[in-house]
Amino acid sequence: MRRALLPHRRSHADGPRRRGALALVLASGVLTLLAPAAPAADWVDPAPVASVPTDGNGPVIGLDGDGDAIAAWTSGELGEQRLLTATRPAGGAWSASQTLAEAPVVERPSLDVAADGDALLAWSEGNGVDSYETRVAAYDAGTWETPHDFPLVGQPATQLELRANEAGTAIVAWLEVDPDSGTVSVRAAHGSASGWSAAETVSEPADFTVRDEAPPRVRIADDGSGAVAWTAAKLVDERWRVQESRLVAGDWSGDEDIDGFVSDDALTAVELAGDGDGNAVAAWFTVGATRLMGAILRNGTWTVADLSDDVVSACVPIGAVGQDEDGGPSTVVWNEASSGDLVTRRWEDGSWQADPQSLFTPAPAEVVTGVRLNGSRAAWAINDFDADQHAVLTAGRDASGWLTPHTLATAPVGVALSAPTLARSANGDQLAAWRSSDLDGSGAITAAGFQVTAPRLTGPVVPATGTVGVAAAFSATAVSTFAPTPQLTWNFGDSSAPVAGTAVSHTYAVAGTYSVSVTATDQFGARTTAGSTIVVAPADDPDRRREEPDPDPNRRREDPPVVDPPVVNPPVVDPPVVNPPVVDPPVVRPGALVAPQPVVKGRTLRVARRARGVTLTLLNRNAVALRGSAKLVQLSGPGVNGRRARTIATQRKVALAAGRRQATKLTIPAAVLRQLRATPRRSVAVRLELSLRAPDGRTVTTRLAYKLVADGATTAPKARRIARIAC
Repeated sequence: MRRALLPHRRSHADGPRRRGALALVLASGVLTLLAPAAPAADWVDPAPVASVPTDGNGPVIGLDGDGDAIAAWTSGELGEQRLLTATRPAGGAWSASQTLAEAPVVERPSLDVAADGDALLAWSEGNGVDSYETRVAAYDAGTWETPHDFPLVGQPATQLELRANEAGTAIVAWLEVDPDSGTVSVRAAHGSASGWSAAETVSEPADFTVRDEAPPRVRIADDGSGAVAWTAAKLVDERWRVQESRLVAGDWSGDEDIDGFVSDDALTAVELAGDGDGNAVAAWFTVGATRLMGAILRNGTWTVADLSDDVVSACVPIGAVGQDEDGGPSTVVWNEASSGDLVTRRWEDGSWQADPQSLFTPAPAEVVTGVRLNGSRAAWAINDFDADQHAVLTAGRDASGWLTPHTLATAPVGVALSAPTLARSANGDQLAAWRSSDLDGSGAITAAGFQVTAPRLTGPVVPATGTVGVAAAFSATAVSTFAPTPQLTWNFGDSSAPVAGTAVSHTYAVAGTYSVSVTATDQFGARTTAGSTIVVAPADDPDRRREEPDPDPNRRREDPPVVDPPVVNPPVVDPPVVNPPVVDPPVVRPGALVAPQPVVKGRTLRVARRARGVTLTLLNRNAVALRGSAKLVQLSGPGVNGRRARTIATQRKVALAAGRRQATKLTIPAAVLRQLRATPRRSVAVRLELSLRAPDGRTVTTRLAYKLVADGATTAPKARRIARIAC
């Protein structure tokens, strides 16, 4: 990628100003904290969280008020999946990953972390055939507690979201599919670590089916009220609405159209963000004539506005929303078609900005692949198709607009980066995390922190009294949320030179009362100073001698002379002569082959309505041709007995030219296709296995997990009408 690491424009506006402590007057013997100095906030270099395979969801992340972080993600192929978590204390390193759940299907984690460090994590889990549930686990005092289970009434759409307020009250919502009609509905529950309500269906499945490519969106206020929002199509007239169900005093209101909005065009899933006062912003796109719609919630009332028809058309256009706290501005971001830029519009002072503001201008070969907002912080991923390189970038804003983007990561050629997720603490520190994946099926979770707060001091330990000529000991520790351990500098109040260190000593030459201070300074120049006083007595103070009597008054006052021991130099011994071993030159062998990759959007293989199999486009990145076989193995669904898989398609004549893309067809028997198309969701878990050989004898094999979807007729007329207008 030609994009270099962009310089970051240092400014207080690129994140909230550092929170300073009130300056106090030094009092004798009393520990005091002085106001932290507040230079510009900045990003700390990314740090690895965990190594992971390419299959899975996440990461999702959270940050508490002390800067402690939690990350969660899923890993593994369909049939053998796990939910893993890792934690990071402020100023420390990420822990080893911990497995929280393991099942044939574990998907879509959603996490929220409170300021006190308590957390709630929700996910979908099942056996991949006929048993699924939504699970929620609480994190308290460094331990994950036993999950609370919500058994599913229908089949899962594997989409859910959880949001919690600072008191730990939460709402969790998910999608379920009626196996008979194919109608998608929204179910939700509310509660906390101490207990949960029963799950309720909050949409109206008798009248509407819900958009299922994204989870229902949740907002919750500080008083425990909140709502779940989604887009849905009415079964009778096939017109689309944006709906929500509000939670007030523990009761759901039922589905309500947002500001009466109705569309003849299909709608994408809604994006939603809210604050603790109950204010919120929502946005969605129309699918036919692509338009961006926005909605603002203030004082309990939604107002919908047509924001733009200048949108890059896609099945799911790029977009996100963000809500500042305390009723502050709301932001909507999208990919503008005319310029190719990421642009935003802000709602503040009672109205939307007249014109979009540019957030980022891609280079000609670059495409934005995903974007996130958290308040006034944006983060996004791009792909340079010419160079086959991905990058993750971020930017904050000030009163004049968006600041210069900062590049968080640039991947090597052939390594993909997901759109980053963002978390923010109550103190303003921020955390971004993303997932990388390469062509060999391996990847990593990586996180980077945005340091806003100044270092936190523990101590200092300053003795109340001392004696002239006698060394006094001082100590303190400091930690920064993300930056390396701050440097500590001591000032002893007697015009002596400052001393650095966590544990130091100092000898006073003159009696008196001295103000002692220690300053912690991080890599960005942020400082926190704490201090106390020490009273130093003269060395010959008679009062002090009376306080410390001679333990042996009868001892002789003449001490024997001190005699130094003789100095003995060790004999000089020449080192032995060692001849270096004779090493044969290394044997140079050809490098390993890169496994060809299917050119597939997402993790879904699709059998068209009248097709007899799957046609795969395989990309061979090697400089040599490859020949071999391909196989499609069914892991779940009809025809699979327990955990035993079955091969449903084989192609024994796969031929791939060097550095080219070529199509390979996998024919599926008609009986198997009839079984798939007769299942309620017409999809099963499969594994693609490739075994290929180069002319020089080198071999390469790969196994990739997908969801196989067999398009075809369904027995539910209402669902069939919706399918025709869905994207």
